[in-house]
Amino acid sequence: MKTFRLSVVVLLLTIPFSAASQYTDAGVWGGVTLKKDLPKGFDLDAEFQFRSELMGTHLATVLSDLGASYKINKWMKAALTYRFGALNGLDNVQSTRHRFAADLTFDHDFGKPNGSFRIRYQAGQRSTDENGISDLRDAIRYRVKGDIKLIKKTRLASSFELFQGSTDYGFELTDWRWKIGIQHKLKKRQYLTVGYLLQNELHTNDPLMEHVVTIGYSYEFK
Repeated sequence: MKTFRLSVVVLLLTIPFSAASQYTDAGVWGGVTLKKDLPKGFDLDAEFQFRSELMGTHLATVLSDLGASYKINKWMKAALTYRFGALNGLDNVQSTRHRFAADLTFDHDFGKPNGSFRIRYQAGQRSTDENGISDLRDAIRYRVKGDIKLIKKTRLASSFELFQGSTDYGFELTDWRWKIGIQHKLKKRQYLTVGYLLQNELHTNDPLMEHVVTIGYSYEFK
């Protein structure tokens, strides 16, 4: 039974596969998330995030999210999120983007670890010409995730996600993303998460692979 419990997370740890990439970059993504539980299965959340590129030397994107979710039953949740993004080009020319997203998440507890599947439709920027903004494009996304308790107050989580959108060749996969991280409970309703993210573009002449260190802090209001 213990082996089965570990198998979900182990599978996610080994999903990343070799992919041909023309360019490689690294950066840091940091963020703060605030959450509020409401009666009758409703939740509200707000997130502020920054993302750097060029080996962490250039602040590329600042994002802010406002979202609401509703727990339909014990294994299904629906959510809506609005995102505002400020982009800082390599020539220091600033621009903005907007995005709306609708999620449907299916959760299941395998008796430790927990597993989930999320499908997301996002309406944002239609162009695929700019690198590094897959989170702001028109897309359908499919994510599988698992997490398991490591030690007291600490959990290990891993996820794999595919992005599907409109390209010059039609409607097809545009990116994949793998993420692994450790979440530690600091105090009551306060959490710190540190992780690593790998993302790779697909079906483009100059695919970009990104190696990202992620740092996040979250606080849950009563």
